[in-house]
Amino acid sequence: TADVVRPLPTPVPSARQPYGPAGINQLLSYANQRRINSEEFPKAAMLSDRVTLEPTKAQCSGVSPTILIDLDPDGGLFDPTSASRPPSGLGQGLARLRLSGVSVAWISGNGVDQLSAINRALAFSGLDINNEDRILLIRSPDDRKQTLREELSQISCLIAIAGDTRSDFDELYDYLKNPADAETLEPLIGDGWFLIPQPLL
Repeated sequence: TADVVRPLPTPVPSARQPYGPAGINQLLSYANQRRINSEEFPKAAMLSDRVTLEPTKAQCSGVSPTILIDLDPDGGLFDPTSASRPPSGLGQGLARLRLSGVSVAWISGNGVDQLSAINRALAFSGLDINNEDRILLIRSPDDRKQTLREELSQISCLIAIAGDTRSDFDELYDYLKNPADAETLEPLIGDGWFLIPQPLL
């Protein structure tokens, strides 16, 4: 079950699942395929029922295909003042997706006071040169990254989520009594959820 108790370490990536550069390539390929897919009712990279821990995707609420990338390192917050180069191929791949009609959004547990600094880091790194992407940040003490993800999924077709830990896909990973219960969600890794290196160190 997904009862809230206390945070537990996120399971390490399975050896059979792509991580690192392979994860980035798979993310970009997947997003491009969803763009050209003629599926009448596209699925979002959000769980339709988080309590059951079944890998069933919710229906898209919005129209615009969007991918969401988590900027934070596992267990910490993104520091835009020390950000350096992104993983190879990520910037160019995102630029191609934008040209093809896929929107890019970024998320961090930082407060909205860090928006300008994050915009600068994304522009200088080449990940978002024109600062055209949406950036989701914490707006109040009651805000959570999960609520930001859910809000984005209501106004767009959130086709993919990328991060360096499974809790970047859904906060339920932080509150499981038994982390092994989430094994049922593993089919989503590579099919809407993508494990990639931190976009900017």
